[in-house]
Amino acid sequence: VITMALSMPELELEEFRSWEQFALAGEFVCSLCFTAEYVLAIIAAPARALSFFRIVDFFCLWPGYALCYVNAFQGQHRLWGRLEALAMCRAIRILDFGIFHKEVAFIRQAIGASVRLLATPTYIAFTLWVTSSA
Repeated sequence: VITMALSMPELELEEFRSWEQFALAGEFVCSLCFTAEYVLAIIAAPARALSFFRIVDFFCLWPGYALCYVNAFQGQHRLWGRLEALAMCRAIRILDFGIFHKEVAFIRQAIGASVRLLATPTYIAFTLWVTSSA
């Protein structure tokens, strides 16, 4: 929610600067809480430290800190939009919720079964994209 609030163009106006600072403070507090959660998850289950979702959790920590750093020390930097996009990618963490395990397993199985069938069309599409963009 905070990331979506920070992406609102109205916050770029000087009169809403205090709201932006409030949202960034919330982003920093949430990043600290998620860091504590990540460390506790690693301590509780060290065998899962290198699982896919623990790695995703690790990389999802950094956009929050980077947004706060860029705003505190560099103002509106050209990386701001990219950092907001990275922060939005944190939504993938919802796939690790227990309620979605059956659906995630089904999608993983479907993708695994279709990889061989989609390899050639993917290669052709990628080749056309690279060739036409040059």
